[in-house]
Amino acid sequence: MAQARLDTLKQRKAADDEKQLAQKEADRLPTTPDTNTGGGASEFKPNRNKKGNREQRLDESVAPQRQEQLNPEREAELAFLKCARTNEPSCYRNFLARFPDHSRVKQVESILRSRSELPRYQACIDATDAADRLNLCELYLATFPNGRYQSHVKKIVDGLIADQLRKRRQEREFANRSIEPNPQPQPRYQPQPASREFKIFQGYDLYGGDYARVPGKVSYSTCLASCQNDSRCKAFTFNTQARACFLKSYVPARKPFANAISGALASQVRASQPVVRPTGQCGANFRTFDNTDFFGNDLGGFRASLHYCRQLCLNNRSCRGFSWIRKKVSKQCWLKRALGRATSNYGVISCVRG
Repeated sequence: MAQARLDTLKQRKAADDEKQLAQKEADRLPTTPDTNTGGGASEFKPNRNKKGNREQRLDESVAPQRQEQLNPEREAELAFLKCARTNEPSCYRNFLARFPDHSRVKQVESILRSRSELPRYQACIDATDAADRLNLCELYLATFPNGRYQSHVKKIVDGLIADQLRKRRQEREFANRSIEPNPQPQPRYQPQPASREFKIFQGYDLYGGDYARVPGKVSYSTCLASCQNDSRCKAFTFNTQARACFLKSYVPARKPFANAISGALASQVRASQPVVRPTGQCGANFRTFDNTDFFGNDLGGFRASLHYCRQLCLNNRSCRGFSWIRKKVSKQCWLKRALGRATSNYGVISCVRG
């Protein structure tokens, strides 16, 4: 559609150039002959309206182009087609900032979400080493708990954990056979001790209560097994980015943290403290949500401090709140016309009116 529209505009411009060239040739004649039938002589009268006629014809040729430029619906559609051709995330973000009320806003937001989710999923399924594949798949589940490929990734994680448990059981059986030359026959079915049940918190950190850290870089399944096999452990926190596991002697308060998976004994969860709430950094007339981002429904993005971002929202009647991203290089402010789905994002402060 964009290419066809571009060809039409080129043909129209070529036709306008030919008209202007013909008009220039006609303007070279200083006067226009007028035949006098009475005396037989000819007089030349100046064509005084040729400049006005030329300007009128130019206005008539340019009028459709000006009308197209003033059509916001057509401009937004061309901008979306340009983004679809380049397939750049920056182009889609610019589209949301320029046309926040367009009918294609939901489609553009879905494209941006899939662009950030697909590389994590691709890295999970392309990994060849079992340990790396397990870590990458667990990182995908922690980052996108309601992702498009959640069911497939869960099957991969369950299969990898089952393989690890089977290998460990085989290694223990081989070690026991090597120590005992004449092992006693064991019954085929043995009652298994009841395992301690844990409640898992995706995207939360259990802050405090550490008594040990599992040495080295470990996987999530190793961290969970270490806490299950230790009677002192009541909770744990696994950092998916650093692949670090922290064991805790009690169940502390929960804090939002995007790169964390925490677990606590189901019997101890009721006695745990509530989620740590912010201290009101947004000021009066605003509710503060620390380490939280409200996705979508953006009115625009700016480079601003937290105080200036708050003033921008107060001066805009359509602003229901804003999300302020805390970075070392630049601080970004995103105004919201409505509150979307809240997601945990470390380093982001969201302020909501009311």
